Order: sequence, then structure tokens, then C-alpha cells
Amino acid sequence: MKVITYYQVIADSTAQTDCAFFIEFMLTVIEETLSESQIITPQATLQDIPQAVLEIMEQYPGLAEFCQHPRSCTELQAFYHLNDREHFRKAVLTPLLDAGWLRRTQPDKPNSPRQKYFREH
Repeated sequence: MKVITYYQVIADSTAQTDCAFFIEFMLTVIEETLSESQIITPQATLQDIPQAVLEIMEQYPGLAEFCQHPRSCTELQAFYHLNDREHFRKAVLTPLLDAGWLRRTQPDKPNSPRQKYFREH
């Protein structure tokens, strides 16, 4: 976001006594920022992301970067600081897989002990 552009938008909104243009500008900036941080993919918009995924992302900052490389279930649990494997699967892993946010390295063998999970770019 360019500082000059920001101030130009504020000036235009003030001159028109209408904040809609400024709000639209700020929402666009937020969406671009989220896209750049890889929270959402180019094919998705913020509205397309299930609430469960957004809550997980808020709770565990840095997850997008951590999952850029394939990670085992044990590595993911350690990142989340969760010891109960079943709770981890139900509360974190399954919602991320169902939303397509995480992918399996061996999709045809979901229960493989060598299974790893990653975030597709």
C-alpha cells in the first residue's frame, strides 16, 4: 500500500462526504495483504475460507510458513503444542484437510505412517 494512495483515498472520501470508497479501498488492501501472506490462495477469496480454518490460522500464527514443506503428523502436533493425537486430528487436521488448506503427500494412502501434510502454494 502506498502512503500517497492512502491519503488520496481519504481526501477523495472526505471531499465526497462518502466513506464507501475508503472502505472499499481498505478491504482491498486487507485482502491483498492476506493473499501475500499465503493465508488465502489466488483461487480463493476471504469469504471462501471456512470459519474453522480462519480460527485455526488466528490461533496458530506462522502456520502457512511452517506448512510450506511437508510435515508429519508428529511435527504438526508439536507446532500446535497438542499432545492428544485424536483431539489434534478432530480440531485441527481434519478441518484443514476438508477445506483443502492442507494436502496429503500420499492422498491415495491417508493412513500411511509415512504420510505428510503440506500447504499448496
